Parts: sequence; structure tokens; C-alpha cells
Amino acid sequence: MYWPKFSEAGLIKKIRKGRSRNGVTCTYIKWTKHVGLKVFTSKWARDQCAKLQGIAAENKLGPKVGEKAQFEVLWGETDDWDSFENAPQMRMKKLYCYFTEHADRPRKYQRTGKKRRDLECKLHRVGIDHNDLHTENVGLVNGKLVCIDFDYVSCIKCKPGEKVNPDADSYS
Repeated sequence: MYWPKFSEAGLIKKIRKGRSRNGVTCTYIKWTKHVGLKVFTSKWARDQCAKLQGIAAENKLGPKVGEKAQFEVLWGETDDWDSFENAPQMRMKKLYCYFTEHADRPRKYQRTGKKRRDLECKLHRVGIDHNDLHTENVGLVNGKLVCIDFDYVSCIKCKPGEKVNPDADSYS
């Protein structure tokens, strides 16, 4: 997979074009046709999500993970101020990110219920307990359903290098 080089100017350009999707702990920005960028306000959250997504990706249950980066931006706490006296305090804030393989959203008419349950079982087998696997937290990579959101995930018994057959039908 080709991973683009990170640049703050490129990030600002993508944000201005409105190509971002906000989650609870991260913002997803589609960077190229095949690559996205996940942006976090916490280094710990970025590292935890990248680690768990990496485990899923090794087992073909999540998108591939690319390079990590961090940068500083001018940050204001609110956008809804009407006068200079009510203006938000501006300060520099560090943001943490990593590149990820882009996963397409399943079409609304595609039923993902059984496949989502199968995906959850396969994730569990590699040590990932996903507590929030719903339609918005899955995507398609090469037509295969994968987990795309690792915010509310706990690692229950991760064994480095352990792999499963992602096409297996049994989970015993």
C-alpha cells in the first residue's frame, strides 16, 4: 500500500474542503482515494486505537495502519461568540494522527447484521472485545466487512502475532 507523506498544509486543505467525519474521540479525513487520516486530541487515544486497529488489520478484520504524526494548531474552545468580550481563549494544542487504509461505507440497502456479528466473533478470537460495533463502525475494504472504529474497544487477550482465518465460519 502506498502511504502519502503527512503535511500540515495538506491537512488544513482537506479540513477546509469539508472532507472530515467526526467521531467521539477522533476525526476521520479522507486523504486520497485509498487512504484516510485519523486525528485525535490525545496521544494515548491515538496510540491505543492504532495498536488495536493494527491487530485487526493483521488478521484482515480492519483497515491497514500507516505512519503516525503529531502537530500543533491554534485552538479555540467555542465557535459561537458574538463579541470580542465573549471571544474564546485561543491557545496552541497538539493533535495526534495516523494514516489508515480507507474503508468505504456500506450502502444503506446492504444488510450487515449477520456479517457484523461474525466480525465481532472474529475480533474476539484475536483478543479484541468491541463494545460498540454497529453500522457506523464498520466499512468495506475490497468488498470485505471490517471494523473501522476502535474508540470503545478493550484488548482482552492479545497474543502478538496470533492470526485467525478471517474467512472461517466457526468460532469454537
